[in-house]
Amino acid sequence: MSIQQISIPKPCHEQWSQMVPANSGRYCYHCCKMVIDFTVMSNDEIIKLLSAKDNVCGRFGQMQLIEINAGIGANKKRSLSWIGILTAAIISLTQLEKAEAKTRHNLEQGEFQRKSNLLIPVPTGVQILVKGLVTEKGTNVPIPGATVHCKNGESASTDVDGEFKFLELSETDTLVVGFIGFKTQEIRLADIADRSQIKIELEPEPLTEQFVVVGGVFVRHSFIHRLWHKIKNIF
Repeated sequence: MSIQQISIPKPCHEQWSQMVPANSGRYCYHCCKMVIDFTVMSNDEIIKLLSAKDNVCGRFGQMQLIEINAGIGANKKRSLSWIGILTAAIISLTQLEKAEAKTRHNLEQGEFQRKSNLLIPVPTGVQILVKGLVTEKGTNVPIPGATVHCKNGESASTDVDGEFKFLELSETDTLVVGFIGFKTQEIRLADIADRSQIKIELEPEPLTEQFVVVGGVFVRHSFIHRLWHKIKNIF
């Protein structure tokens, strides 16, 4: 399986009921595109189709993408070798050590300036490690693929377990968390006591229809798949 994650960058607001029925779904005259009805397909069928096609629009159930990404993540975890796990751990520890070292340096610099009574402004925003979990409110089901955007410009996505991480943020930063079918939520880090275990519960949006019509399905493939695709295009 070469697909790593399926996400929806820009939801479509066209009504499914107003589209014209066609073979594999319905035709949208507003976008002049076929919208595939993924709600009648199994997860394996969806993954197989998206592995072979690009630039796809489709109709998904509200929780369908979460279930698909969770399945992809579970298969990915089972396929990881102990070498890959060890490598990832070493990289994570190295990055964490760098972040902690920078934090210690900032604290030492601030203390030095305070004791020296210099007329130099002391930095007010200490860089901190921020980790969190995004779940559905009421069910505590993790939401993989949710977008976590920091107002300073940095962005991240939740993994298959609904978790995200920023290595260097300021205590004054604000996180904007969102996912299709859920209300966007803003989190001020200044209001959070423990920024290493932030739990964010997204509330589902009230829907006029049972399903969400999605445009521009983005499929993230594995590194090997992307590399092979580039080599194939050269020849």
